[in-house]
Amino acid sequence: MKILLIAPSYARDRNAMYFPTGVAQISSYIRQSGYQVAALNMGNLAYDERMGELEKQILMGDVDLVGISSMTLGFLQTEEIVRKIRSLAPEIPICLGGDITSGEPELVLRELQVDYGVVGEGELIFLNLLHALVQHADVASVKGLWVRLQDRFVFTGEGPLIDNLDELPLPDYELFGVENFFTIQPKANWQYLRSHDNSQVIMPVFASRSCPFNCSFCYHTGPYRQRSIPSLIEELFYFKDSFGITSFNIFDDLFATDRKRIEEFCQALKKEDLDISWSTQMRVHPIDLEQLQMMQSAGCKDITFGIESGSDRILASMNKKINTRQIATAVEFARQARIGVVGNFLYGDPAETEETLEESLQFQQENKMFFVQWAAIIPYPGSAIWKYVCKNKISSEAEKMALIRKLSNPVHYLWNDLVNMTKMTDKVFWDKFVDLREVNDINFRKGQAIMHQSTPDKERNHSLCDLECPSCGLRRELTIPYPVECFDGGEPDLNTAIGVKGINLVCPSCRQEMHIPANKIAHIAEKYHFFQAQVQQCVATGEDVVLIPALDRFLYIFNEDIDLSHLNVKQVCDTREKRFGCYFMGKKVEELTLENLKKNCHATFFLLPWVEYEKPLSLLNDIGARKVICWNRLFADKVSE
Repeated sequence: MKILLIAPSYARDRNAMYFPTGVAQISSYIRQSGYQVAALNMGNLAYDERMGELEKQILMGDVDLVGISSMTLGFLQTEEIVRKIRSLAPEIPICLGGDITSGEPELVLRELQVDYGVVGEGELIFLNLLHALVQHADVASVKGLWVRLQDRFVFTGEGPLIDNLDELPLPDYELFGVENFFTIQPKANWQYLRSHDNSQVIMPVFASRSCPFNCSFCYHTGPYRQRSIPSLIEELFYFKDSFGITSFNIFDDLFATDRKRIEEFCQALKKEDLDISWSTQMRVHPIDLEQLQMMQSAGCKDITFGIESGSDRILASMNKKINTRQIATAVEFARQARIGVVGNFLYGDPAETEETLEESLQFQQENKMFFVQWAAIIPYPGSAIWKYVCKNKISSEAEKMALIRKLSNPVHYLWNDLVNMTKMTDKVFWDKFVDLREVNDINFRKGQAIMHQSTPDKERNHSLCDLECPSCGLRRELTIPYPVECFDGGEPDLNTAIGVKGINLVCPSCRQEMHIPANKIAHIAEKYHFFQAQVQQCVATGEDVVLIPALDRFLYIFNEDIDLSHLNVKQVCDTREKRFGCYFMGKKVEELTLENLKKNCHATFFLLPWVEYEKPLSLLNDIGARKVICWNRLFADKVSE
């Protein structure tokens, strides 16, 4: 029996941040029992290549069953995969598993109309399903499945778990294209929010399953279990010996619950002389400086802490079982140990108020957590937050399914469909969320790198920068690509708020982050100078100006770098309903329509940084606008002063 195992991707681009270890583990587990496996890791493919590769695999004609392991974030692509398979070979049974079937299994399976759904860990359950199919036995006797029986789904009961994780074989890394995964990683080292300027490849590995805690925004299946340290060390040796990998991210939700395990791991690394760097995720308590120094001396570079809030009331509501004093202590100890801190403040808990939000903001400033970023809580199916939303905000199964679809496009969800779970009014809730994104930008600039010199290489969208770390004083020369997608010769993505976001760079010495504003990078500074010159020309003549859109995201840093204050603004237009009727630059925001634009077709139109810039450009072309200065288009053109 031949099984095609598919790992969908939640990202449109090749995904260097995530490797599908879970389904690779299932692959190696069932191959032990003699089943043939073909693999399709869509994260290694560009978006427009994925369905073609799937079609090629299906049309080979030797696939007996398709298994898909997906996260909720991958719902839309999973749906696309299922439809493609049904159109090519409707007779092939499809089994779905992973996070996507954990929270709302029956709802998701009914929507996708697959044949089987695995709930929980897949190794034993999926293997038992295959045995039943081969033996023509009743699949309803296999525990851990949802089974489609004509027009309904039936759950067979809780399935078995792997008690001893050391018994699992090494995941089928090579079958799922781990070497290709390594080749796409260097580009991912350059990101706006956290960049590493080396070309080191990082491999995510797992040392445990589930989590012993029950935070309100998280969801786990099964009890917390850990691999032994010797088993983990053996896997690290495999990657170092086979691929030369010396940097790892222990991707567990929680690597260790006690000091003893950390000590054993650090001692093993030193004893085996592995000479690797690694990062991990830990709770802020219990932890101490001596432990962190031990980890740093064993190669630990970064720790992701579950910070979430600077309000003890919100931490209690989230069921975090920690307090703000413990958070502040852990962060300070990590700094002293020269370990980088990664984390988030989460906005939007049901207990959130303007007062608790202010507590968090004050806590963030007092502890100088300028690079611990604000994000919104997302109600993932299965979590306590999801159950709260279903009870208080959703009245039907159709609305649940609609929300799952929205969650599959997180960027769109955050800016268009964000659910207000608080007692704040929708307007206050939304305004605070927009403000928090600006807080991130403001905070970043409190930790600016010291730029001694920047020299442009305009042909490559790079600049050579002489930088100094504001935390430890390390000075070095560094070639910075901007926009970051131009790292390896790629073209700028104009359909973003391009050229506004700076880059947060990790210091290789002290592991603290520093911020490089976009307008301090030489080849980008030229764009700013050109745009400001156009603004000043309009100020000098006093001519009428129309602004599009009513900028909210990146408003603070754009206003800090570009002075629009003296323009003779006659009109402001936008496509977003939330902005209609608001005031921007002293004008009431109007809907972006042909009719509204015609009112001032004689004016100079300034298109500010905007993902939807192409729509107004098209409309302005239709009305024959006299003069248009488009921020986004500057990054497609050569600018000479």
